[in-house]
Amino acid sequence: MKIKNVFIDTNIYLEYFEMSSSTIDTLKKLDELIEKKEIKLILPKQVQDEYWRKNKKVMVSIMRKQIESEIPTDPKIPPPVTDLPEVRALRTKYKNVRDDFQKLLKKYDEEFVKKSEVEKLIEKIFQKAERVDEIDKIIERAHHRYLKANPPYKTHEYGDAIIWENLLANFSKEDLTLITNDGDWSDGSKGKTNVNDFLEKEWREKNGKNLYFYSSLAEFINKVTGQQTIKKEVVEEEKAPKVHYFPLTETSSSAVSDISSTVRMSSLSPITADYDDISAFNITWAKRYRCPNCQEDITLEIEKTFPGLKERSLYTITYPLIYGANLSVKIECPYCNKYFDFKDIA
Repeated sequence: MKIKNVFIDTNIYLEYFEMSSSTIDTLKKLDELIEKKEIKLILPKQVQDEYWRKNKKVMVSIMRKQIESEIPTDPKIPPPVTDLPEVRALRTKYKNVRDDFQKLLKKYDEEFVKKSEVEKLIEKIFQKAERVDEIDKIIERAHHRYLKANPPYKTHEYGDAIIWENLLANFSKEDLTLITNDGDWSDGSKGKTNVNDFLEKEWREKNGKNLYFYSSLAEFINKVTGQQTIKKEVVEEEKAPKVHYFPLTETSSSAVSDISSTVRMSSLSPITADYDDISAFNITWAKRYRCPNCQEDITLEIEKTFPGLKERSLYTITYPLIYGANLSVKIECPYCNKYFDFKDIA
């Protein structure tokens, strides 16, 4: 049987810290399949870096949020009984309970430095994976991809673009299975069940090979083994929408603050939306320009506030890529990489 090349995105690994203990069977089976050489796990350096940056944060965040959500606040007791001795005694009891919770939080802080079973198993799996380093050329391609807003695309970061360019450069001569529940890799019109059409086309055009997509590792394992190796309940838990205690992407509010030196632009096709009877709205809109150097059409995305707007209007909505409101900044064209002044063509 031919070994299957498999890429697992960082978010899949991280979610095992949040899900029920029964889902660890999926990781155990993955380890077994790698050991038997039925699959080859591809581990780009970007995924390693993301995992090591986030896994401790994930555990601490989960434990603290769960405990903190149970800490009681003082009971709301209206007058005229507010100052009765019984009420003061009750408030003391509540304070003692909160103190006990703080002790428990401290205990968790001490315990989290010890490795959990999930963490040990993921580290074991990483040791058996084929690790893929990054070269400057890959970073350059990923950056250019990000500037053009080609998928897999996130605003203000291009880690996924680095991963994809690495996969294209090193593994496109064979079929590849992508396992991720990150919507940047999937076809938004079909939920998270199909790979993005742009990515599939790009992969096929490279060497004529197939690109497969799963949003659940358990579902993929059942497909590989040809049987219900992982219980149906586990598959459903993995595929179910999740309320995360932690962000799966690393973004910073400072990333959208005023950086007045350079604005990069996107060739992403805009999405349109109607807005009715807006009293005040902070909106991001796009305006298309032509680069005076290479004559390529590009989209500048601008964030504006419209107070007191009442009439029905149609705006083009895209992800905000402008960093600040200074419209005299220089702009870098993602096609020719040359700069021009926005004010010259506004």
